[in-house]
Amino acid sequence: CSRKIAAAVQSWARMQRCRKSYLRSRAAIISLQCWWQSWLRRKRTRELPKHVLTIQRVLRGGFGRKRALSRRLAMLRLRSALRILLGIRKRNMKYRLWKQNTMAAYLKRKPREQRLPKED
Repeated sequence: CSRKIAAAVQSWARMQRCRKSYLRSRAAIISLQCWWQSWLRRKRTRELPKHVLTIQRVLRGGFGRKRALSRRLAMLRLRSALRILLGIRKRNMKYRLWKQNTMAAYLKRKPREQRLPKED
């Protein structure tokens, strides 16, 4: 029975030496991890404004390009509508002149002078 007790005490003493070494290593590793994580946090905090500005720049540029494209398309639509309306007006003026001349010929009168819009 005393052998078992002696073996248990020796085993416990060896375990204490190993445990102390393990705990020291673990404390050093935890300390190193804390230092590394805080360094990363400081680095992220320092670089955050730069990243925010990059995101803002990209978004504002995209919105600006979209707005410019919208304005350009609106101008093209306006020009197209204006051309269509001018064409309609020109055809109407020609028709009115033809109608006036036809009615004058039918009634044997001299037609009134009417100006046509300028040719583009």
